[in-house]
Amino acid sequence: MRITSGLACRAVRIAVSPSVAVTGPNATNGGVIRTEIVIEALTLTIVGTLVGLLVGLPLGIAGVKAQIGGMTNQFTTQLPWTQIGALIPVILIAALLAAVIPARNATRIQPAQGLTS
Repeated sequence: MRITSGLACRAVRIAVSPSVAVTGPNATNGGVIRTEIVIEALTLTIVGTLVGLLVGLPLGIAGVKAQIGGMTNQFTTQLPWTQIGALIPVILIAALLAAVIPARNATRIQPAQGLTS
């Protein structure tokens, strides 16, 4: 939900940007605006996924070791790489779907209308 609301605010900023104000939203048929919003959504998603994996996996392993490691002498870790690999495309598709409505709304905002809201 946070990414969608952030993109909706960004959509208004894009609609009132100087390049759109000069050329008008119909000059590009909204393609440039849609592409910019989708690229932003995918970039945020990729960075968030990488940071989540790089921080979450070691912390999760440390937590399990703290809880179970004291009970046994040996502790082995096997990460579910196939599940992680299967979730990454699902995450990217969800990001694209979350960007569709703000992108569509950004192409419909007239620059003067965006300045008043």
